[in-house]
Amino acid sequence: MRERTYLFVYGTLMNGMEAEELLVDKSARLIGRGKISGELVDLGEFPGAIQSTNPSDVVFGEVYELPGEAVLRRLDAYEEYDTANPAGSLFLRDRVQVELVDKPGVGVEAWTYFYNQRRGRPKGRPIRSGDYRSYRQPVSS
Repeated sequence: MRERTYLFVYGTLMNGMEAEELLVDKSARLIGRGKISGELVDLGEFPGAIQSTNPSDVVFGEVYELPGEAVLRRLDAYEEYDTANPAGSLFLRDRVQVELVDKPGVGVEAWTYFYNQRRGRPKGRPIRSGDYRSYRQPVSS
């Protein structure tokens, strides 16, 4: 039996966002909404999550079960993550504990991509809600 591979996405790869086809057309299965510890920042065309030890810093997104590790290689290229040169990568892929929003206390270990600030780029403008979808598509009153 193969080990399950999960991915947590919080930006343009989410369902209904501009790059969702990178997951949807390759039979990734949406598990549900999730959250991780971290800060979310607006980097212009896309967001970036930054690791945080502050428990009040939360990033919301979606959890997918991937059909295999091969999908990660394609996503590494999209996220500009070079396994041979992590220091020069725009994003770094790392494992993270994700809590399922609809099932409090239940979680999975998943891959996600964290913004690599060490590359000398600006930190970005904070997205205080931690939710890129609501930030990009605010509810009108």
